[in-house]
Amino acid sequence: MISPISSVGLLWLSTYFGALVESTAIPPSTIFSRQSQTTDGTCGGGNGYRCPTDSEKCCSQWGWCGDTAEYCGTGCQSSFGSCTSGGTGGTGGTGGTGGTGGTGGTGGTTDPGGRSKPGSVPYGSIITSCTVGGVVALTFDDGPYIYTSQLLDLLAQFGAKATFFVNGQNWGAPITDGSNQDLLRRMVNEGHQVGSHTWSHPSLSTLSTADITTQMTSLESAISSAIGKYPTYMRPPYFDCGDSCTSVMNTLGYHIIIANLDTLDWANTGNIQVSKDIFSQNVAPNSLVLAHDVHQTTVATLAEHMIVESQNRGLRLVTVGECLGDPAENWYRT
Repeated sequence: MISPISSVGLLWLSTYFGALVESTAIPPSTIFSRQSQTTDGTCGGGNGYRCPTDSEKCCSQWGWCGDTAEYCGTGCQSSFGSCTSGGTGGTGGTGGTGGTGGTGGTGGTTDPGGRSKPGSVPYGSIITSCTVGGVVALTFDDGPYIYTSQLLDLLAQFGAKATFFVNGQNWGAPITDGSNQDLLRRMVNEGHQVGSHTWSHPSLSTLSTADITTQMTSLESAISSAIGKYPTYMRPPYFDCGDSCTSVMNTLGYHIIIANLDTLDWANTGNIQVSKDIFSQNVAPNSLVLAHDVHQTTVATLAEHMIVESQNRGLRLVTVGECLGDPAENWYRT
């Protein structure tokens, strides 16, 4: 029998190696080097373009080129244009704050500080468990994917809520794809929570501060295009968030969510009963549970087991924000 302590002890190792099995993250430098100059004024990781370098336009957090504070200030995407109005930035020049970053040299990025930090849940700190009693927070990473719609149907059937930590480009079509944008809207409309899992699922300890920022702000742009707002909650891929990562998340105003119950569903797709047993033996009134909606066996078998097992024990299935006592208006920014 696996104890709660041993299950927690497996978290980092399992997610690190498990995620490596699931997918191979595309290095941000590779992504950025593929960007073409915009022809319609859009930019950023969510749109696939960079602003014209000769005009020193900034790529805003919303994915549009411009040269005012709205574009060059908070959330400016330094790898897709300048981040100093009238100054030099982007790739190969010096500008803004932050030193080395982007692709191929000194990339300028303004400090996107100044974001409000409402509520009592700490920002820039790692959180592993719920603080509200009598609840379980199911979380699903790495989507949206082809099984996500089925999972949403199941959650609706049982009146359960969950949190989806999404990527911009990981499994299947990018999050900017029309069907994935629809899934994001459906998640929010049905009372679930959307959190950030970075644009391309890299190990954040391998990135510069500027590139960590771009991983986050590129995804903000794509999520905002679907639901008109972007998350204040994130989960670092592989649970990898050292000092540089926590500093960036504090600056950007993110709560860093890990977990205290790992179902190991990625490792047990051929024998999902193992993951069902792990859940049953370790679920508790403050469990923050890790699973993945990119695996068919998780959606088809494990998810219903977790829902029924929790409800049979009198535990409410809620979002991460609710399990931390955070009002819903604090889960996103606009």
